[in-house]
Amino acid sequence: MSAIVEVNDIESLQDFRLLWQALLPETPGGSFFHTLDWLTVYWRHLGQRQRLRVLVAYAGSRPIGILPLCVRTEEHRFGPLRVLGYPADGWANCCGPIGGNATATLLAAMRYLRSISPDWDMVDLRGVATLGWDRWRTQRAMRSVGFPTARAAWREFAVVDHSDASPSRQVSTCQPDDMCRQDESCFMHRGRWQYVRYRPLGAAHDQSDPRWDLLEQCGVVAERSRRQRPEEAGAQKQIDITDSFFRETHEAAAKLGMLDVNLLYADGLPVAFSYNFHTGGRVVSLWAGADCKSRSDAARLLTARMFENSRQRGDTRTELQCGLDVTEDWSVRHEQVDRITHYRPTILRAQAVRLERWWQEHRARRPETAVLPTNSSRERPGALIAPERPRLRLVGAAQAGELA
Repeated sequence: MSAIVEVNDIESLQDFRLLWQALLPETPGGSFFHTLDWLTVYWRHLGQRQRLRVLVAYAGSRPIGILPLCVRTEEHRFGPLRVLGYPADGWANCCGPIGGNATATLLAAMRYLRSISPDWDMVDLRGVATLGWDRWRTQRAMRSVGFPTARAAWREFAVVDHSDASPSRQVSTCQPDDMCRQDESCFMHRGRWQYVRYRPLGAAHDQSDPRWDLLEQCGVVAERSRRQRPEEAGAQKQIDITDSFFRETHEAAAKLGMLDVNLLYADGLPVAFSYNFHTGGRVVSLWAGADCKSRSDAARLLTARMFENSRQRGDTRTELQCGLDVTEDWSVRHEQVDRITHYRPTILRAQAVRLERWWQEHRARRPETAVLPTNSSRERPGALIAPERPRLRLVGAAQAGELA
């Protein structure tokens, strides 16, 4: 029989650190944002106005999974609402339970939430990979206990698959090494270039130096790009490297061996960077940018070198979320993560939000048409044609801390 132990204090949660570390490698789609270290840093800086609700699921006396949740108050046009969700605030692409038995963990957690008096007005789980890691588990678990749910797209990001290195995976007909050589030739007139990738193995291997110098160089490139192209600053993720929250996050990733910093230099000066986290062969790009004076060449060369090095290291995929526009060079697939929402039927404001979102989604699904003039006798005058779907650019993402 399943049981739940709820932990509401971040200090008490440290007693479950060994269990958390044992379950993390089994977590589908696990990343740095699934670690207890990330949650501890996040809660220390951003948890003051939230209530921690971490649910540890047991089957008999055996722990099977952990579901980290929190309750926060969010402002909506109809008034404030208490929202139960994942403690990520838009930093992570994918969120979910910790451990390999996601189905049993979610089911036990939802049964527990159903059995107690709610301190929330709606459940809004963002970053659920319904068609990927989650495989509909979240919706099925919620509906099985009587929580009607609504599913909507929350974020879309691009993925480069490194497991298939065949030329057919490239939009360009050249191999990665050939692409690197072509881009290197663009830098020859600027002088010497250098590509650096820093991946410490972590404190367990006596390699946990955060390399603040590399972080500061990433900030230099980002600031230079922002000043040169202020019109793009709002679309790209902005990170303050002097912010104590981000610096502690950076240091925690280095200690865990999950930090991945990529820099490209021309004549000793940084011109492009990609700041990532990596876990089990999965690389997640958090922040990236290039010097606008050499943006195209620098971005292409950095990306080519980074992807080629990832294949050599045995990485399986890279998730690109911001910064470097390289869609014309590399074949990517787009993955979507959803928000799974349950609105308490007795809370009028929650129901108002439900109806508003339903109407917005309904309007978005309506086919847009346009009447184009015809200059050819073969075309029927006044023919209706559907507009072409816009292409996703890998520049820009949800701002850090943005609540969708």
